[in-house]
Amino acid sequence: MANDSNDANVNRRLLNMALRSRVRRLVLWTLMKSLYPLSNSEICHRTRLYPNEVDGAIRGRPGSYEPKYSLLRLHLIIEVTKARGEGRQKTYKFTCNDPILLKYIEDTLKGYRETGEV
Repeated sequence: MANDSNDANVNRRLLNMALRSRVRRLVLWTLMKSLYPLSNSEICHRTRLYPNEVDGAIRGRPGSYEPKYSLLRLHLIIEVTKARGEGRQKTYKFTCNDPILLKYIEDTLKGYRETGEV
């Protein structure tokens, strides 16, 4: 995700802004704990959030969930499309290949969990 120290600082700033949202934290934590990709409805079921909240956290929605802070745009999750019968289902999976960034995310979420905000 980050190629040099300036990119890392910018991405860390964006990540801090993104993780201020309780909904984004819940969705990210749920995907981090899951061993397999989850659909929007599965995320809703596990987090007890509304579908538009989950979709806003994943993709962003101007006005309520800034797209520049979306989990997809920050490259924290990927979209996986699976064939289901005659249609396709979009599922989402947590991906973070940078161990430093992963540790930072875990520490940040741990801080929110300790205060009961995740």
